[in-house]
Amino acid sequence: MTDSAADLLVRLNLNFDDSRAIELLELGGGHYCFRYYDGQDQRVVTLELDADFRVLGEMGARTPEYDGDDDYFPQHCGH
Repeated sequence: MTDSAADLLVRLNLNFDDSRAIELLELGGGHYCFRYYDGQDQRVVTLELDADFRVLGEMGARTPEYDGDDDYFPQHCGH
């Protein structure tokens, strides 16, 4: 297994200036869930990976700020 979610971001060649690793979770059975923030598209991306860190599936969700939903994160500081 890789050392961290940030290391995996580099390994998958997703380490752009505006991308940020969020978490890497082991799901069991040799599968992993990797989440990262894609700043260009302003979305959180979830990748399902196999034991060799090959992508099995991808799902993305836009952030509420991108969609203009100001009430979704009422305590968001705006930084």
